[in-house]
Amino acid sequence: AFICQNTWGSGFGNDGIFYVSYADANIGSRNLIYSKVETVDNYDHIYQTDECGWQGSQGYDNETCWFANIYEIAGEEELAAVGFYATAPDAAYEVYLVRDFRDAESFSEREFLQSGTLQKAGYHTIKLQKSQNLKEGERLAVVIRITVPGEKMPVAVEVRADEYTSGVTTAGKEGYLSRTGELWENTEEKFGTNVCLKAYTVDQ
Repeated sequence: AFICQNTWGSGFGNDGIFYVSYADANIGSRNLIYSKVETVDNYDHIYQTDECGWQGSQGYDNETCWFANIYEIAGEEELAAVGFYATAPDAAYEVYLVRDFRDAESFSEREFLQSGTLQKAGYHTIKLQKSQNLKEGERLAVVIRITVPGEKMPVAVEVRADEYTSGVTTAGKEGYLSRTGELWENTEEKFGTNVCLKAYTVDQ
């Protein structure tokens, strides 16, 4: 048998240790690994709306979708990285930035920052090749264009789905979804979901 330990604490199994038979029909059907663990002080601030993380998926019945989150910057900071989920392997992404965000029409002013491909599904922190200076009180939009082969709902979202996610709230949050990057829909208002997209900053 496999000898296992997870995050459930010493009250589960034999002081937190349990066994799973090699013949178990379910183990290995969905595996998660941490390929990199960073220090907790590598960034000074994290901006996020999805405290529970990936609970559902959204999109427009297409492998490609745009998504964004709006954040008000707390001080004189630099945007150093962004974080989001690839809902399946080989996801191609583009990262954009909108400064002084006012409303959905502001997305037309987006600045391209960088692009790449994610070989593995899961959560990824993308370090920016060039950090971006931010002003205190600035309303910032982080925008991602993602293409996930074989996925019709390629954007990870947080949603109130069961008793474990009953504390999920959309109050005061502002995420957006778009089919082509032209017309945008507020996910909290229309779908009751929060976009899984984080911004990491460092103090100037």
